[in-house]
Amino acid sequence: MSPRTLRNLLLAVLILVLGVGATAVLIKMKNKPERKTPPPAKPLVAAYSVSPDLNAVQITSFGSVKAKRSITVVPQVSGEILTKSASFEPGSFIKAGEVLLSIDDTDYVLAYETARSNVAQAEFNLAMASEEATVSRREWDRIGGTGADGTAAQPTALVLHEPQLKLAEAGLSAAQAAMAQAQVNLDRCRIVAPFDGRVLAADVDAGQYLRAGTAIGTIYATDIAEVTVTVSDDDVAWITVGQDSEGNGIPVDVSARFGGADHHWPGQAVRLGGAVDSRSRQVPVVIEIPN
Repeated sequence: MSPRTLRNLLLAVLILVLGVGATAVLIKMKNKPERKTPPPAKPLVAAYSVSPDLNAVQITSFGSVKAKRSITVVPQVSGEILTKSASFEPGSFIKAGEVLLSIDDTDYVLAYETARSNVAQAEFNLAMASEEATVSRREWDRIGGTGADGTAAQPTALVLHEPQLKLAEAGLSAAQAAMAQAQVNLDRCRIVAPFDGRVLAADVDAGQYLRAGTAIGTIYATDIAEVTVTVSDDDVAWITVGQDSEGNGIPVDVSARFGGADHHWPGQAVRLGGAVDSRSRQVPVVIEIPN
C-alpha cells in the first residue's frame, strides 16, 4: 500500500470517529421531555330532538274483483213471459224494485179468486156452526135432564156442537192459507230486481214458456265489490282486518289499469280467508270496495 493511500484511509477513519463522538455528546446534552398525564378519554355523544310519528307499512299483492252479492234469477211459478224489461240484458244496470219479467198470471188470478170464494164459504160454515152451538146450549139449558142416579146429566160435546164448531174453524183456517198461497203465486208472476246491480247473463225473451225452478239469468249487486288477495304469513302480522279501536276500517288502496288509464278505489280489509294455502303458505285477505 502506498503512503498516500494509507494516509487517506487514516483520515477517513478519524473523521468517522469524530462524527460518532460528536453525535454521542449531542444525545447526552439533549433535554428530556416533560412527562405529562394525558386527559381522560371522553366518548363522543350526538343529541337529537325527535318526535313520535307513524309510518305506514306498505304491502303489495294482487287479486281478482268480484261482486259481494251475486244471484241466479229463477222463476218460482211456470208460465209464458208476457213482457221483458229492456234492462234485463247482459251488461245493463238495474234498480232495486224494477220489474225484470212478467209472467202470464191468468191461471193464478183464477186460483186466487177460487181461494177467495172458498174463504167466504168457510166463513159461512163457521157462522152456521157457531149459531148451531149456541142454540144447542140454549136448548139443553131449557130442557135439562137427569141421570140414572137422579143427578143432573151433563151434555156431551157432540150434543153441544163443539166438534162441528172446531171443524168449521179449521176449514176457515185452511181456506185462508190457500188464499194466501194463491196471492203469493200471483205476486211471483212479476220477477223484481232485489237490489241495485248489473245483469251478467239473461237467457230468456218475451213469448218463451218458463218452468218453475229453471235458471234464466244472473245479476250482481254494484254497491260493494270484493277483492281477495294473498299475502305471506310474515306480512299478516302487519295487517289488521275489521275495524280499529275508533270504529274505522283499515284503508286499502285498490288500483287497476283498464281502458288505457290507471284507476284507484279506496277499500277496506274486512276479513281473512277461510284457509291458508298449504303449499305456498299464503294467507287470503278479503278487501271490500264500496260503490
